[in-house]
Amino acid sequence: METPPNSGNIEKPSLFWSIFIVAGANLLIALAFFVPTIYFWHVLGALGLLNFLLVFFMIIGLKRHEKVKDKDLDATTFSRKMFNIISGLLFAGFVWLFTPFLALFILFGVDFAFGFHEVAYAVIKKKTYFTDAFIALGRQSEPFKPYMASIMALFGFTIALTYQTLLFQFLGIPNFQMAVMIVYIATILIWGIGDTAAYFAGTHYGTHKLPYNKKKSWEGFLANTAVGIGLGLFFFSPFMLPFVNTFWWILLSIIAGLSGAFFESIDIHLDDNFVSVTFNGLVIGSLIILI
Repeated sequence: METPPNSGNIEKPSLFWSIFIVAGANLLIALAFFVPTIYFWHVLGALGLLNFLLVFFMIIGLKRHEKVKDKDLDATTFSRKMFNIISGLLFAGFVWLFTPFLALFILFGVDFAFGFHEVAYAVIKKKTYFTDAFIALGRQSEPFKPYMASIMALFGFTIALTYQTLLFQFLGIPNFQMAVMIVYIATILIWGIGDTAAYFAGTHYGTHKLPYNKKKSWEGFLANTAVGIGLGLFFFSPFMLPFVNTFWWILLSIIAGLSGAFFESIDIHLDDNFVSVTFNGLVIGSLIILI
């Protein structure tokens, strides 16, 4: 049995790795200074806001650590999923406050921080000053990769937002920044809330297994689809209705809901958090253009 990371083979936090992770994330965001279309003050604001949020989440995580450190997976599933959703939506806030391109630099910085923390913690067994906070917001039952699902979701956020930003900018979508924000928010919520609905419906009522994945159920798939369609109808309305008729708005919402449920249910030997948010983001972004 694998030894829990907080007992025994990992001692005091590593100051070097803690500084390396924070400095690397800030450096990646600071590269936005060299992009002519991004305002200097926006980059400073993004750096300040990100570091504030890092401290804020660390404090919340440390307080939560004492409450959840001995709980099992099921006891912390809902809060972990909500953390993933809120984290994804934060980047929509960065799109609104700054620009989609600066939001991408922030995402790259956060990807770096989470990715190298995983290397330090899971590979070379070095604990940082952020480790306990991260663990408290992850899976308690997986000792050295408690937040791997969150990392995979972050990578999915990055691919989805990058694709939607570049596609909408290249094609000259009217009100480009607002369009990216609405479609990205819809992507995150259809993935996050739909996945949560699927998990709880499948856990409590999932007696009919899917033919292509026996780990998933029709009950979870249908719950995911229903939630996804409802979210699509709500979030696509301000974007679609001024330009197209109601039929296309409803069709897009149905396809988005089905797409989210399908990608969450398939098993292609990749983390479903990565697969679902990435591919649904690609599908939704492409459908907006086609419709």
